[in-house]
Amino acid sequence: MIDIKFLRENPDIVKENIKKKFQDRKLELVDRVIELDVESRRAQTEANELRADRNRLSKEIGALMKQGKKDEAEATKAKVNAAAERLAELEAKETELAASIREIMLTIPNIIDDSVPVGRDDSENVEIERFGEPVVPDFEIPYHTDIMERLSGIDLDSARRVAGNGFYYLMGDIARLHSSILTYARDFMIERGFTYFDTAWMYCDYKSENAVKAAVVDRHPRDSFTLTTKLHNMYVHSFEDRDKIFNEQLRKTGVEYFDYYLLHDVNVHSYETYKKYDCYEWLKEKKAKGLTRHIAMSFHDSADFLDKVLTEWPEIEFVQLQLNYLDWDSLGVQSRLCYETAVKHGKKVVVMEPVKGGTLAKLPERVETMFHEHSPAASNASWAIRFAASCPEVFMVLSGMSDMQQVLDSYTVKSGDTLSRIAICSRCSTTPRTCRTSSRSTTRSEQLSSPPSTL
Repeated sequence: MIDIKFLRENPDIVKENIKKKFQDRKLELVDRVIELDVESRRAQTEANELRADRNRLSKEIGALMKQGKKDEAEATKAKVNAAAERLAELEAKETELAASIREIMLTIPNIIDDSVPVGRDDSENVEIERFGEPVVPDFEIPYHTDIMERLSGIDLDSARRVAGNGFYYLMGDIARLHSSILTYARDFMIERGFTYFDTAWMYCDYKSENAVKAAVVDRHPRDSFTLTTKLHNMYVHSFEDRDKIFNEQLRKTGVEYFDYYLLHDVNVHSYETYKKYDCYEWLKEKKAKGLTRHIAMSFHDSADFLDKVLTEWPEIEFVQLQLNYLDWDSLGVQSRLCYETAVKHGKKVVVMEPVKGGTLAKLPERVETMFHEHSPAASNASWAIRFAASCPEVFMVLSGMSDMQQVLDSYTVKSGDTLSRIAICSRCSTTPRTCRTSSRSTTRSEQLSSPPSTL
């Protein structure tokens, strides 16, 4: 889903992207979501002002009571009660607007990379590179989806209705086979000491935490792995929602505590929601009760804003950042500046997007040649992972995988040693082409308070 901040600041780019996708019927949605966003922020501003007034007046009431000015205190209480009704209206409005905005945002297509040629369907795909000559056998080769359909192992129609053409759901024995391969990959890494598993409430259509239970929690002793999950501001519309989600996460994963619990996707907008519902103090309480052993956050915003957040939330133990050599000096992502800000506050860093969604796995020929000459057996992706892991305060690198070869590649960096801080990610067994990250893992020897030495 496109970041609402990006859409707000770049509506013309979003509209042009919609045209490139030949979905002109959605152009009006951009203006509509901007209108709703303005209305939502206006309501949020008024609500924040009312909360500030309420806090101020509450202090005045206490002072007046101490002074024996009971009538004035009662009059001030009346003001607080009157403001409470308006605040309740605004909070209900915020919830309604947030739901409307999310519904629209989910239908607006993501931005196409500039390198992607525009075409109406796959018949207009452009061939970029060809290796060798195709071998044409003297018999008909069935397409892989035809094979899976004959085995009743794929549902194209349902996936098409949900995600469009080119996507599929796996079913029956094919889904079980796929799940078994993922389980093998997880067992492979756990047996070699990679034990950090990362999931979240909303990943894979809310099924990721169930998948972690089936693949890890039900199959391995609790002290043989560490588990991370997250709370996303988009699903918090009341104080009660915090515990409701947290308790459901415990149930779905089948654990009694989490090793790491994160406030997810902290940015200038989500921060207001987390503050509104006092999520930082709530998270500290969970740690005090032993329901999570460490508290942290994932972050997507500027280094200046990260400095503000870490100043206000000093007990956050680490920050999960997008960090790779392409974004290192990016004005938008600010990988280096955010990393340096975290270090300034004495925080460890967990890295996401070390290969930038696969971008750094396929490099210009000149760059690939340089890498190959230095270390012929090392993959492009392994160089990107090594860059992220080499930052002294990085204690974990989360790297997405989509097949067993990538798992093996991430396990061993062909320079003579094993990269012990890499984490692996596997994909949901039901929608392998459309899902979000379901789980990642890293070494058992890793402890937040004692990260491994720099590679």
